[in-house]
Amino acid sequence: MMGSAYYSFAMENAHDDLKRVSRFIAKSNNDNGVVEAIKEVVGL
Repeated sequence: MMGSAYYSFAMENAHDDLKRVSRFIAKSNNDNGVVEAIKEVVGL
């Protein structure tokens, strides 16, 4: 599924297997990575 989606994100602290198949790596979930990734995608 991650390989099929253009906007496939894994968090920096995710398992290496997930990061390998994701197109983008976001900051750790401990560092507001989800918020930062959303801001980047929508251009904020």
